[in-house]
Amino acid sequence: MAVVLFHFTLHREGYDHIFRFGTTGVDLFFIISGFVIFMSLQKISSVKEFIVNRFCRLFPAYWMGVLFSFAIISIHFHYSAKYPILEPVQTLFANLTMFQYYLGYADLEGPYWTMNIEMLFYIVMAILFGMRQLKNILWIGGVACIMLGIAALYVDQIGWLKEIFMKVPLLYHFPLFFAGIIFYSMYSGENSGGKLFFGLALAFTTQMALFPHTWRACKHMSQIEYFFVLTIFFVAFYAFTRGKLQFICNRITLFLGKISYPLYLTHQYLSINLLIPYFMWKHNLTLPQAALGVALPASLIVATFIHYVGEKSLSSWFKQKLTSALLKPHKAN
Repeated sequence: MAVVLFHFTLHREGYDHIFRFGTTGVDLFFIISGFVIFMSLQKISSVKEFIVNRFCRLFPAYWMGVLFSFAIISIHFHYSAKYPILEPVQTLFANLTMFQYYLGYADLEGPYWTMNIEMLFYIVMAILFGMRQLKNILWIGGVACIMLGIAALYVDQIGWLKEIFMKVPLLYHFPLFFAGIIFYSMYSGENSGGKLFFGLALAFTTQMALFPHTWRACKHMSQIEYFFVLTIFFVAFYAFTRGKLQFICNRITLFLGKISYPLYLTHQYLSINLLIPYFMWKHNLTLPQAALGVALPASLIVATFIHYVGEKSLSSWFKQKLTSALLKPHKAN
């Protein structure tokens, strides 16, 4: 919701600083992803199973979000001659892969940039799983953080180093994923002791060093402000591992959690390029009225629909078919 409100008020004079900390929502998203992916890898037996699980979890809802956004952008362009999509068919199909960044096409929706980073993290974890190196993940992640911390000192000064970071944007955010992995180790009790706290300190310090180079959040807040936000995220996650956050669970927060993925994917263009400007111009609504009274309910409705159709029905269908075709051993004739 902080991300949504940040986008609703972005570049709106008088409002653009109120929810600017929502730009760090993606940092929490990456920590959660590190936690969840490492947890899921403890419950599977093969890389193929991991690929099937991730594909079925992400792509059906993502495809629905892409098609929805492409439709409203195309309709908007048709009637207003604004926000053109260059090479629309190619852009659509490139976005359906989640790898449009490498294919040279623009994101249809602003939040899509994070999906490419997610996919890179999945690839790294699948490789480590296949090489049976997850048992050494704390050492691997720690060494990676040390190297990234050193690289942060020179990334804007050395051309080839900058090029590597641009080609592999996961590097800008890897310490956050690594922190999620450590938090899972705390949560599961599989590892304990000072090395986990040292790993968290290393991940935190490295991410702080990378902050000035991460493109987005550094445009909206200072490094000291980011320090306090990241501290809140780490403290909250540690409290979760100790079972101290049950009080935030209720029907509303659990529902918002369920629809958070499609809401994240589809809210931006619909709201800030269509609904909010239209209702402010045509019906003289204020920004809070247009955002909270129209754009937010509409975004929640779209996200709820995609959740139940894409995340529930289509994901289950895909998983059933792919599991039957790829994972279950075929009977001999």
